[in-house]
Amino acid sequence: MYLIIGKKECVQCDVLKNLLFTKNITYHYVDNDTIDRETMLYLKGYFPTFPMVLEVKSFPDFARMLSHFRDV
Repeated sequence: MYLIIGKKECVQCDVLKNLLFTKNITYHYVDNDTIDRETMLYLKGYFPTFPMVLEVKSFPDFARMLSHFRDV
């Protein structure tokens, strides 16, 4: 699953959401004005433009999550 962070009236955000929808790819959309200022400043260091796309990973338990991040 992907987390899409966009902004109002963002044509690129709409294009990406439509593409993911047509390919039946799961995503969750969040508008940037719902995210606190400090988090947005941090993310802008990695994603200078919108949409920002983050892959959401899930783990069956905490031990496997720790193992994954130790290997990264």
